[in-house]
Amino acid sequence: MLSRERMAFLSFAASAGIIALFGLIYLFSPTYLPHHEMAIGQPWEQIEHNTQVVILSMMRAIGSGWIALAFGIYFILFTAFKQGQPWARWAMFGMGMIVAVPVAFVGIKEQVTTDAVPPWILPVFCIIFFISGFFASKNMKPQPIPMMPMPATPGGMPPHPMMPPSHPMDHAPAAEANPESTGDDPKT
Repeated sequence: MLSRERMAFLSFAASAGIIALFGLIYLFSPTYLPHHEMAIGQPWEQIEHNTQVVILSMMRAIGSGWIALAFGIYFILFTAFKQGQPWARWAMFGMGMIVAVPVAFVGIKEQVTTDAVPPWILPVFCIIFFISGFFASKNMKPQPIPMMPMPATPGGMPPHPMMPPSHPMDHAPAAEANPESTGDDPKT
């Protein structure tokens, strides 16, 4: 049986995978999709060239956005979510629902008002996966972040992790003052 954390992880990953698949299809399609053709009632070849350019531009912009969203979800999933950060589940849930709900709504509306049969069931699965991932991760505990051991400095204190490494001369003993020098330069 899957643990709640694993089920949440797989649910969020599946949703992001579906979104990435949609993004790749929209980004690399040379024409509009079959359900678009069914809704418009004209084959791609009969569409005016300028209209084709506008349609493909919009499809590529949408596809790029979906790929960026999927990448963002995967980034959060493999970093903050795996560390048990409580905000990660909210971020992935919010990001995903902002896209999946309108896409499902538009797909259902397209099928109801035209002869088209768009793949609206996939965004509905995304919604289900986002909801299940959100609730399955409800009681996740933050995991300790493994720290790398830091070398000790000559003073015995480890360097601060946000400070740049110091130059070896920074820790060199101060040069002894020249007994003949008074500190006054006769040339000035």
